[in-house]
Amino acid sequence: MDSRGWNRCLALELLLLPLSLLAISIQGYLVHMTVVSSSNVTLNISESLPENYKQLTWFYTFDQKIVEWDSGKSKYFESKFKGRVRLDPQSGALYISKVQKEDNSTYIMRVLKKNGNEQEWKIKLQVLDPVPKPVIEIEKREVVDDNCYLKLSCLIPGESVNYTWYGELPKEIQNSVLETTLKPHKHSRCYTCQVSNSVSSENGTVCFSPPCTVGGRMMNCPKILRQLGSKVLLPLTHERINKSMNKSIHIVVTMAKSLENSVENKIVSLDPSEAGPPRYLGDRYKFYLENLTLGIRESRKEDEGWYLMTLEKNVSVQRFCLQLKLYEQVSTPEIKVLNKTQENGTCTLILGCTAEKGDHVAYSWSEKAGTHPLHPANSSHLLSLTLGPQHADNIYICTVSNAISNNSQAFSPWPRCRTDHSETKPWAMYAGLLGGAIMILIMVVILQLRKRGKTDHYQTTMEKKSLTIYAQVQKPGPLQKKLDPFPAQDPCTTIYVAATEPVPESVQETNSITVYASVTLPES
Repeated sequence: MDSRGWNRCLALELLLLPLSLLAISIQGYLVHMTVVSSSNVTLNISESLPENYKQLTWFYTFDQKIVEWDSGKSKYFESKFKGRVRLDPQSGALYISKVQKEDNSTYIMRVLKKNGNEQEWKIKLQVLDPVPKPVIEIEKREVVDDNCYLKLSCLIPGESVNYTWYGELPKEIQNSVLETTLKPHKHSRCYTCQVSNSVSSENGTVCFSPPCTVGGRMMNCPKILRQLGSKVLLPLTHERINKSMNKSIHIVVTMAKSLENSVENKIVSLDPSEAGPPRYLGDRYKFYLENLTLGIRESRKEDEGWYLMTLEKNVSVQRFCLQLKLYEQVSTPEIKVLNKTQENGTCTLILGCTAEKGDHVAYSWSEKAGTHPLHPANSSHLLSLTLGPQHADNIYICTVSNAISNNSQAFSPWPRCRTDHSETKPWAMYAGLLGGAIMILIMVVILQLRKRGKTDHYQTTMEKKSLTIYAQVQKPGPLQKKLDPFPAQDPCTTIYVAATEPVPESVQETNSITVYASVTLPES
């Protein structure tokens, strides 16, 4: 079908869209999905299942069951899907691996609610094969009044695709046939036909040299993929080159940035017949004459482009080319929880997977030790999961890849579904430490105040209890005369006695009390 027929079908589908919406409102929900063949598909709905539903059934047609969940068990029916499908009772999602065009159908998910009513959802799945590389045929080529008239057709067998022509044209031509006139020019003109469907695309290119010669410099150049920053070897070799190399008198290697660019940068030139050394125009290049290979040391992004080798002989020139594409190696991805909701004992997480380094990165998800891969829509870096306690040990793996490398990271989501102590625990710990420090400080202050109060009180009390007692000791008269050999002395003797009060245990200092006592001796 050409693009006009395709557009008519699209217009008809748009006209029927209100009717489809009406059917949705009456019969259920209809979702359209288009996927590439041999891929893995997840059929699911965008809303939560009815709470405590009794039964869930997936149908391939209105009467052909694929799987049925009832009383906590899943039963898989004999069909072409057996061994290729798996049901997730939590979300109702149906995983199908390696879908083919024969799997095209309107799938029905029917749910029996706890009140006995049924609800159903419909998903229309369209599986398309990737488009093949187109073949460009030159239906007409002639010189008219010094101009080159061209009629080109771009076809692939048995496919309903879109056609688009690119090149030095007034506008993009969306047709399988291109008609154009080339005015006199000094460089090659190239035209690219792109064929595409909703899941893939491929290109074909044809070039013309002046005045109207097929085989411009950029025709059918093989693509070489290499890692950015590594040493690159470009095999500029061909069976015809090897056979004619000994007869060549001059070899030139050049590089161009695009198909339409008329300027080529010379890299190396040499004359094998003269056995002279190659002449390089860059210190990162080296040409190996024995196998006609160009080496590039420490490749950079600016090295991407089309490399051409020209063989100049006595009366002819041959050109061969290839395209170099450089990719940065992907780094180990990082998985983060972007959103979390908990309801009715289940936990819904949205995981995000990102890689810091890498060009043209593709994402895929899988379950570790699982029987099925997880493929979100459009190979998204996001993954939505609905988990319950039975998924506590599940581990999910995000794989990032490009044309030259891949890397992966594993993630266990269930701990994130439980109460997130990782956020509250530090605050509780800090609050506890602060409160404890304040309590200790208060206790130290109280003890110091109490100790100081006791000391002051004791000192005051001791000062009040310090007494001085004066006493005299007087001898009797007769005895004094006999015994006192010193009449000049005072008959009264003063005695000083120090009395010490018992010291409390809490006070180490001692205070003395001086007592003056009077003692009278008995008369004889």
